[in-house]
Amino acid sequence: EEQQQQQPQQQHPHQQGGHHGDSTGSTAGEGGAAAAGRPGSASSMQSKSAGEGALHHGHHPHGLSHLHPQAHQRHHFNPPEAEEFSLLLHTALLCTAYNFEQGEAVDELLELARLRLARGAVGFADEGQVAVFSAVTALLGALRRLDTAPGTESLHHLSRTLASVYSVAARVVADIVTDAALVLYAEAKPLLNGVYCKRDQEAELVLGILRTLHACFEAVDLDDAVLRLSVSLKLALLLEEQDGGSTDKLHQARDVLRSTRVVVERFRCEASLMMRGQPHEHLHWITASRNQPNDAVAKLVSGMPDTDQELACLHVDVLSTLYRVELAVGVAEQQAQALFQQAMLAENVKRREAQSSIFGVRTMKERRLDEQRIMQAATTSSNPPLKERELLQACGKNPYEKALALTAMAPLQAEPHRQLALLQEAALCLTKAQDQEDALFAAAQPEQKGKAAGPLQPKVLHRTPTSCTLTHFPFNLKGNKRVAKYAVYAKVFGAGVALILNKTASEYPGTGAMMPPGTPVTVEGLRTNDTYVFAIAAYDDSGALIGELGTSSTETLAGLPLPLYHCWAHLLLMACRLRLWPIANHASNVLLPHFIKTGPDRPLWEANPMDAQVIHRPHVEVATRALLRIFVQAVYAHTGAGLSKHEALPASTTANSTSPPPPLADLRMPYANEQIARRSEE
Repeated sequence: EEQQQQQPQQQHPHQQGGHHGDSTGSTAGEGGAAAAGRPGSASSMQSKSAGEGALHHGHHPHGLSHLHPQAHQRHHFNPPEAEEFSLLLHTALLCTAYNFEQGEAVDELLELARLRLARGAVGFADEGQVAVFSAVTALLGALRRLDTAPGTESLHHLSRTLASVYSVAARVVADIVTDAALVLYAEAKPLLNGVYCKRDQEAELVLGILRTLHACFEAVDLDDAVLRLSVSLKLALLLEEQDGGSTDKLHQARDVLRSTRVVVERFRCEASLMMRGQPHEHLHWITASRNQPNDAVAKLVSGMPDTDQELACLHVDVLSTLYRVELAVGVAEQQAQALFQQAMLAENVKRREAQSSIFGVRTMKERRLDEQRIMQAATTSSNPPLKERELLQACGKNPYEKALALTAMAPLQAEPHRQLALLQEAALCLTKAQDQEDALFAAAQPEQKGKAAGPLQPKVLHRTPTSCTLTHFPFNLKGNKRVAKYAVYAKVFGAGVALILNKTASEYPGTGAMMPPGTPVTVEGLRTNDTYVFAIAAYDDSGALIGELGTSSTETLAGLPLPLYHCWAHLLLMACRLRLWPIANHASNVLLPHFIKTGPDRPLWEANPMDAQVIHRPHVEVATRALLRIFVQAVYAHTGAGLSKHEALPASTTANSTSPPPPLADLRMPYANEQIARRSEE
């Protein structure tokens, strides 16, 4: 369009020069052409340079110089026969050629782009356009280098390039940044899978690649939730291990995990919304796994997508790692505060010594007491009480998160009995969570016997950490009045009074609003990790209450459920690590029988030790990879603890808890007490 508007001016360059004075005309027209014809002159060199890479947004140089009288002072233009294109068009051509996998075209455009950037031939583009053009050029150049010369050096170059340009490029060409990040991940996947700790040879390279991937995925908001969470989790684990006495890496790991927690909660909420309208929509929100202790319940949630389960398991791993890192940061901050107090106290003592001429010489006893105070000032507890209190307050009434937080707190305790108490409390939380899920499943399938004075308890369809969507079961009320509208009411569970129709019951957005039957109601403004009860009231055409307020719902958590078997596996691993056998045996009796079943008894002459336990295939087939992975880890840890039963046990363990778990291979399940006692005697 700009070329068409300037076409008359391009056809009569000399007339344009005459209209606006000799200086402009000679520079853009005859004078420029004459100078360009003199070999070795400055104008000739400038014209040659402009012919190779200058930019004029598609205008003829004479016409453009006329429109911008100072343009000839800032840019060197092509001869009239050479046409050029804008920076935006060049960027678009680069992206299009790459998207259509036109390698030769990309290489030619990249060569021209590098030449233009080297000579500063960016025309009238603003700084933002130049920055995007430079970023796209560098990024596509790194991608082409990896394509034509694959290897560790090219991989590292792509990682560095992405890290330097993603923030600029993601605002305009997010698809190119996304593709580059996915290419980097695909090419680096064998390397990423081969590095587990900082001692590995390529740990630094992998750490840099993971940093870049995490930053790019955050910038473009990658919709592959599992990939995004896996990268962030591994990055946090490497950062946590590489702390080396400095809190910088710990703080970085904490920031990564905090943002990852927000991401996984958002993705899980979005995934649950995809179940709207499904036959078992009111059942899938209750639990986070198809693996259930009751086969009848497992059948009800058999349609749960694999991705939902995978996200829930990753959610557990993210929370477990986050709590561990938060506690490590708390310990580091506690130590830093103690060292600061020690330095302040030492400074005060030094100042007092300098003032001995005024206040008198201090005695040996006073100096000895000061030294003791200075030494004690740097002494801190092994656990951070303030951070522990903060985490438990954030968990609120959420039994899943509280169990994971208590499990992470246990190894920091100095006394074994305190470790045991924390893990016992974590086991109670997981048991409570299972009881709540069972109660919710039972409430989701009510039995209505005849007409009732009030509606049944609400039918919960969906919940998030801050909201809950409900509807009603079929109305079957006494009397002949037709239900024209209904409303939902709510209150915090355990507030001391029952749910009644008052102002408190309708203080949350969505409560008290009369809706037509069959229309779901979303109650918002709930406090995360708190529990609530809901009830329904039915109204006739005139708005009068029919009967009474309905039955209150079961205690409902404002939060997302977590896969309980995954949480039990974390508890089992920690108990084996701390050699707390009562908790280890308790957790193993919950986790292992779900995946390993005992074969039928056979006569001695037919029995084979290899047939004692077999994999429970139906349960394994519906489990996620993450759950199976941690289950295998738990089996190794528990069996290894049983094989090391001859080692010395902590002196604080009691007579009933000194027996480590028996080896899994030659004991039938569940582990009978008499078998444990017999093997302990051996």
